[in-house]
Amino acid sequence: MKIDNALILCAGFGTRMGPIGEVLPKPLWPVFEKTLLELQIRFVKELGCKKIFINAHHRAQDLREFVQDLNHGDVELVFEPEILGTGGAVHSIASKLNYQGSFLYLAADQFYFFDQSYLLQALDLIKEHPVALFGLEFDKESSYADLEIENGLLKNIIKQKVGPGVTFSGMALVDLAQLKKSSGYSGFFESVCRYQEDEIPVVMPEGEYVDWGSGSRYYRGMFDLLKGTPESFYKFCSKWGAFDQEKMNQGFYGPSRSLINLTASDIDASAKAIVLKKGAVKVKKNGLYFENIIDEFPV
Repeated sequence: MKIDNALILCAGFGTRMGPIGEVLPKPLWPVFEKTLLELQIRFVKELGCKKIFINAHHRAQDLREFVQDLNHGDVELVFEPEILGTGGAVHSIASKLNYQGSFLYLAADQFYFFDQSYLLQALDLIKEHPVALFGLEFDKESSYADLEIENGLLKNIIKQKVGPGVTFSGMALVDLAQLKKSSGYSGFFESVCRYQEDEIPVVMPEGEYVDWGSGSRYYRGMFDLLKGTPESFYKFCSKWGAFDQEKMNQGFYGPSRSLINLTASDIDASAKAIVLKKGAVKVKKNGLYFENIIDEFPV
């Protein structure tokens, strides 16, 4: 099983990551010893993708230097001088590929762990359909855009419905040859997943889903990982060297379970915090610390 190409979306402005997202692009946020982008590249390769594209706009030079340092011959960064949107990004890459081949679409901050049979199902579906979405059930405590599905096909999208319901996971398979060509800025559901014109199937995997797309989710997720949850993501991170076992043994990257110190400096902490980069010496507020930036979160 092979997927010809993949696009990891990395061009966003990092708005949901708060003030730190303005200076640190979301794909480069650390997951202990790795970054979200490094782990997503590993994730995509495990799915069988031959070639990986990464689009960049916000803090593009940071991403370019990082990708160059990775030195993966099958990973290519594509700079967007003007941001193209999630649909325009797909078409930008599709034009480079002459609109040929299977194409995996996903974000840098979301991971969906499920049995390979669901991926095979989606690959089979795009033989007859331009796009196959991977859906995700959400509970009554959550609020997402809800997908209205009839006979396995997407019929409508209701914005910000309180659960339970089904939403788009952010992951999709595309057959580029079946797309209607487009250029410039567009959204994914505008120019790629044109469900009002095309029949778009939705695959519903059973699995574990990880979304670190906001500062608060990152904050909670890092502490959850130290507890070994969610299990699939923890095992995946362990497999690819995200944890330094010596640091773990010495005290969970800090003197207590309430501090994650990703710097080489000693930190005096009296709050539940993650220190991403050297700057703070004393930590008195719950939240994220990056040089002189503090993004507070309630515990």
